[in-house]
Amino acid sequence: MVEDFNKLREYKNDFFQPYNFTIKSDEYYIYRYFKSFHRLEEFLEKGIYLSPATEFTDGLECVDKETIVQVNKWQNYQELWEENNPHVSPFELSKLKEEANNNLRKLAISIAEMQKKYFISCWYLPDKSHENELMWNSYSHLDEYGFLIKIKLKDFLEHLEQSMFLNEDKGKLIYGIVQYFDFNKEENIKKIKYTAFRKHNSFSDERELRLVIKDYSSRLVPPMYLKLNKSFYQDISVFVSPRASYDDYVEIRKKVIDKFEIDLHQSELSVWYNLKCYLNKISE
Repeated sequence: MVEDFNKLREYKNDFFQPYNFTIKSDEYYIYRYFKSFHRLEEFLEKGIYLSPATEFTDGLECVDKETIVQVNKWQNYQELWEENNPHVSPFELSKLKEEANNNLRKLAISIAEMQKKYFISCWYLPDKSHENELMWNSYSHLDEYGFLIKIKLKDFLEHLEQSMFLNEDKGKLIYGIVQYFDFNKEENIKKIKYTAFRKHNSFSDERELRLVIKDYSSRLVPPMYLKLNKSFYQDISVFVSPRASYDDYVEIRKKVIDKFEIDLHQSELSVWYNLKCYLNKISE
């Protein structure tokens, strides 16, 4: 990603601030995957959903460096086994593990309280303007098709900035690129200003750009949506999962157009997923 610090001044006001954002916004597209048609409807009707950090599966979301270090420390104590520690009695090992479990329980409670203050929307920022098959697998299931929103990053940020007057009651919105660290090495865990922009290296394939609101006064109540100008929806492209057959695509496309007056496109991967369907038609 090419650095261009001048770009930071383009999308900034009292309610909309960049953090760790040093790329040329006119060179990238940004994607948002949805697990269901219902989630797509919410986006088109209500705006961008901001998830409380407590809803994420990553237990170390929005956690400061010191807490991460403590979690690692007590987690390591759980890996103490008699055969590897002959100099320590079974009773002492048992007490160490009990202490570790108690401390991890206290840390989990503390972390949950930290996470309640954060509301986050996660977007995928690829190097190239192509869909991600792994992301489709995460957001599309056999029993329900997923969907994808695609928009130029420049347009995305412009629309958000222009829409902030609709969201002033929510406080400051921070946008930026997530940094990934090796949490197993304390010296690699850097202190950062906004902890919502730090994740473990194992999540680096997500290539996240995040929108974050930190609720310092604990006054915001989920569910929370960022309202958007109508013009935002004119600049998006919507795609259905590559798992969708052509017949299903045609049916869902009509449904989307009739309800939202927005076109629906096939995934660029759909032909690879559905090519064998043509063989079945030939044999019929």
